[in-house]
Amino acid sequence: CPDCSLVRIDLRNNSRLQSDTAEKILDSLQNNSTLKEIYLPEIRSNNLWEKLVPLIFNTTSITATYASNHSLVYFGDGKSQPLLVVNKHPDKKVVAAFKVIDH
Repeated sequence: CPDCSLVRIDLRNNSRLQSDTAEKILDSLQNNSTLKEIYLPEIRSNNLWEKLVPLIFNTTSITATYASNHSLVYFGDGKSQPLLVVNKHPDKKVVAAFKVIDH
């Protein structure tokens, strides 16, 4: 959804949300560049991490890396925060360039 302006998803109060549904949500966001925050209920799944990384830092090509989400600064788990630090830079062109160089 490259043309949408979704900036926040908050599903913390949805206790029935299963990991496969959360994974599908992350899959659907792969082309979103405006999302800043994702809040999910506590779900124990390594696949969520595997779905989150390409959303933030897609290394399949330089173009994909450049098109990754550079706005996401919060994902409701503890381990993704170091990956999101670079996205906190106010100039998103600098963020994109850093990711391409690091690619």
